[in-house]
Amino acid sequence: MGCVACQPILDTKKNVFSYELLYRSSLDSEKYDATDGSAATRELLSTAFGDIGIQKITGGKRAFVNFPAPLLVEDIPMLYSKNILVVEVLESVEPAEENIEALRKLKKQGYLLALDDFTFPSGYDEIIRMADIIKVDFVQYRDRREMQRLLNRIRRFGDKVLLAEKVETEEEFELARRMGFSLFQGFFFSRPKLHSGLHLSPMELSRLQLLRCLS
Repeated sequence: MGCVACQPILDTKKNVFSYELLYRSSLDSEKYDATDGSAATRELLSTAFGDIGIQKITGGKRAFVNFPAPLLVEDIPMLYSKNILVVEVLESVEPAEENIEALRKLKKQGYLLALDDFTFPSGYDEIIRMADIIKVDFVQYRDRREMQRLLNRIRRFGDKVLLAEKVETEEEFELARRMGFSLFQGFFFSRPKLHSGLHLSPMELSRLQLLRCLS
């Protein structure tokens, strides 16, 4: 049985904008518990889009999914609709040319790109320019002056949607909103909700992936 945790992402009026899909190995898992990031994302995609059905999980809202570099290079996001999938670029993705080229292809095809746990790493300028959404960890930036400096640097790259992660109180929500964040995620709004479904057989999964490619 495959499992997916789903956490809402809200707008400034606390309406659901989208959901982030999170890997869980079982119904007893309370946090990310995979040892292989690529394998975890593959299983999450198979479970969410195949076994359970993405409509059942998100109700037609967009779905943020974390993608490590190998899956970006393999063009795995392109198996899924750009109208549903938001490609979340993990902080571990290096600004190597093959990774940048993979992101260029996704951008050209119309996919939304989000940068996860953003801290302004060196050499990321082109990736930042391509990004539509930038996620900032509110817990990591307890020093609000440091966070403001980060946001000022991000704004030099144009109009980016800012998403505050790990918002845990009403006060943090209000502060993030005043600082210019327009999307919010965290335990203050909702803990991740688990969904489960029966795994498809290898033949059924191959058929599903073929149909996606053809469409």
